[in-house]
Amino acid sequence: MKVQVLIRLKSGVLDVQGKAVEQCIHELSQADLSVPDGSAESGGAHGSDSKAPASKAPASKVSAEAKSTTPGKLLPTDSVSQVRIGKLVELQVKSSSFEQAKVLVEALCKKLLANPIIENYEIRQG
Repeated sequence: MKVQVLIRLKSGVLDVQGKAVEQCIHELSQADLSVPDGSAESGGAHGSDSKAPASKAPASKVSAEAKSTTPGKLLPTDSVSQVRIGKLVELQVKSSSFEQAKVLVEALCKKLLANPIIENYEIRQG
C-alpha cells in the first residue's frame, strides 16, 4: 500500500527557501516563462511522473488551456505571494489496511520524517 506524507513548516515558522523562490519568481519576466505555440504539455518535465511520452498535438489542435499559457496571457509574476516549500515522502507499506499503515507512518513521522517542533505533517493514502 502506498502512503504519502506531506510535510510543511508550521505557519509561524519563517520559510527561508519559500522566500528565496518567491524572490526569484518576481525577478522572472514574461519572456522567461513563455512557451512556444504548440509545445505546451500538461505537467511539464517536472510536473508529471508518467512514463508515457507526451502527445504531440498539431498546433491547430492545441487546447484552450494550452493557448491560455502563451505569452501575453500569463498573469504577472508579482501576482505570486506567500510561497511555502514542503516535501512529499512516499512509502510502500505492507499492510492490510490504511489505518494499520497510518499508525506505523505516524510513528515514523514523530521520530524521523518530520520535526514536530517546526513542521506539520499530513498522512494520506497514495
